[in-house]
Amino acid sequence: MVKNIRGAYKTSDFFSDIWKFLEGNRLKYGFFVTIRALSEIAPFVTAFLLGMVIDFFTKYQAGQNLTKFYLLVAFMGLTGVLQVLTRMWAKINCSIVGAKTRQKVREISMSRLMDLELQWHEKEDAGSKIQKINQGSNQIYTFFSNFTNNYVIFVIIGIFGSLGIFIFLGWQYALFSLTYISIYLTMERYYYKKLSYWADEMNKITEKVSGKIHESTSNVLSVKSLGLRDVFEKSTRKYEEQYYKIWLSTKKTSQMKIKVTRSFAAIGYALFILLVGFDFVSGAITLGSIIVFATYFNRLRQSLDKVSETTDIFIKIKSATRRLMTILGEKVFDRESEDLLEISKNWKKIEFRNVLFRYKKKQVLDDFNLTINRSEKIGIVGRSGCGKSTITKLLLGLYKIKSGGIYIDGIDINKFKHSSVTNTITAVLQDSEMFDMTLAENLSISSLKRNASLLEKSIKISSLAKVIEKLPKGLSTLLGEKGYKVSGGERQRIGIARAIYKNSSVLILDEATSHLDSKTEQDIQESISKELKDKTSIIVAHRLSTLKNVDRIIVMEDGKIVEQGKFNELVKKRGKFFSLYKLQNKT
Repeated sequence: MVKNIRGAYKTSDFFSDIWKFLEGNRLKYGFFVTIRALSEIAPFVTAFLLGMVIDFFTKYQAGQNLTKFYLLVAFMGLTGVLQVLTRMWAKINCSIVGAKTRQKVREISMSRLMDLELQWHEKEDAGSKIQKINQGSNQIYTFFSNFTNNYVIFVIIGIFGSLGIFIFLGWQYALFSLTYISIYLTMERYYYKKLSYWADEMNKITEKVSGKIHESTSNVLSVKSLGLRDVFEKSTRKYEEQYYKIWLSTKKTSQMKIKVTRSFAAIGYALFILLVGFDFVSGAITLGSIIVFATYFNRLRQSLDKVSETTDIFIKIKSATRRLMTILGEKVFDRESEDLLEISKNWKKIEFRNVLFRYKKKQVLDDFNLTINRSEKIGIVGRSGCGKSTITKLLLGLYKIKSGGIYIDGIDINKFKHSSVTNTITAVLQDSEMFDMTLAENLSISSLKRNASLLEKSIKISSLAKVIEKLPKGLSTLLGEKGYKVSGGERQRIGIARAIYKNSSVLILDEATSHLDSKTEQDIQESISKELKDKTSIIVAHRLSTLKNVDRIIVMEDGKIVEQGKFNELVKKRGKFFSLYKLQNKT
């Protein structure tokens, strides 16, 4: 949709992105902006009519017909009413376009977050991402609903309208106005650069503050239980102090700009009145013309004063959009393209071929080869950091491999739609994420329509029935944010039940029972072996004794397979597996 944001974000880049966001509403928005612009001509007409009224009375004699005066007053009233009606009609429709665009931007942002690789997400905390999306989308709404149809139109019509009239009225007024405009805009440009810098810094620190608040509130249980209140207070205070310093610098720069530009505007207005006064004394203009000319120049001055406010708002909008584009501007491979394939429901085997994978410069898998046949039950063991969990993440497409490939029936996994991969392969990680929904909704979240028999089966296999009995509303109990109402072991059982309910042909348990007692763990493993015979199971084991019934055990070390075989075979071999098994039994 948009290009990657790496260097400076130019004004042309901003308007290019805005134009893309406006797709589908461009004609509508253009029409109402034009209507809004035409409504700003009304004050010029009113001022001209007022001048005619003043000239009428300067020449008025007692008993003279007042029809012309009545007509002028009627036209003034009609012009004002027409401006109000057209202005409000245009404004509400511009706001509607803004609201629809904000909705679209938020939807695109959430979709992009889901598509971005895990390595990208690991670089930034959740609160910062949320701040970027909220701030960016709201400022884009401001651009369409308020900035363009209020500030920009007022400024453009005021400046060019006044200048056009002065060109028509006399060269001296036009020259004075051009000089005044040029000096004013030069000052605005000077302060624009300074304020743009501080706006970017302000958004950056706001994202950090938001991230810190999100981190502390989303982990409030850990903060309280570990007594980390002072630690988080200290780090929050540090960011808040930085925020204050940046805010103060921004405020000082803005105040200085206002002092300089407004002082110049006051002097300019006084000089213009002086010029008009000389022309009146010389008889070049009438008394009514003084009022008209002063009104026009005052409109010009107001428009230029509005430039300051408009520039400040534009800086905020552009800066927030730039920060948003650090999300939307990331290049993402379309993993749901129509050109991609669906995995066959009758697939036969999954292969890792010479896979090389590095994570943060550390080599995790090195020339890794593994074949997994359909319906096979495989256990994977090894010391921490040997690459066990990496296999899960690579199968799910969460990371990109450096070289080699993963194949399903000889076809590179990257040639399949991501949705097809995740429908075929379901993983339960060590820390199962819970959503702030009911238990039933957490279990059936992968399906739009609930399957009662499958739900019952998943509860049975995962030994979840007793957990449900303990909850105040059973399956209808809200689990709370991150599932704080249930224990770590209960969350793992819910995660297993959710994976079984999804009914994928491949089930990965990546240390998914590490928080369970050995009896419950053994029961779940036996239930999976008995009830899910047709499923392919990959078990990254916490307790090696639970792998006695798998078809094959893979022993890993430094990103490579160093042993493989059945449980009893590996014990008799007295190699790497036996050493791990013996060490665990001693513990």
